[in-house]
Amino acid sequence: MPTLISCDSFEHWQARLQGLLGEARISLDVPDSNRFQASISSSNAFGFHFIGLSGTTPALKLHRHQSSDHAVLWLPSTGYSQEFVNNSSTPLQARPGQALWLAPGDVLDGFAAEGCTGFSILIPK
Repeated sequence: MPTLISCDSFEHWQARLQGLLGEARISLDVPDSNRFQASISSSNAFGFHFIGLSGTTPALKLHRHQSSDHAVLWLPSTGYSQEFVNNSSTPLQARPGQALWLAPGDVLDGFAAEGCTGFSILIPK
């Protein structure tokens, strides 16, 4: 996939990711810009949009409202993420080999572990 951005600026990376996925609040678990180096890649095929996330990042806190236009299938390559979907008390985890389905309109609160990488497939409604 072609690289859209490769940077050491968390704010720049976050803005680019929001432009691709929609409304999101992402924060560094431990604010330390010296440890942030990440890339976003993107490609379209067969009517789906693929977004790759890679690099060296500290743990990230996530809050996101999934777009009503599409679902997302998140597939981590390394590390893991944990989400509470639609205020559920049961956490859902995604690890290598175990994806996480995010339906249109879902509200997500969670985190991505330090060094978590992977890709998302945006699936039109």
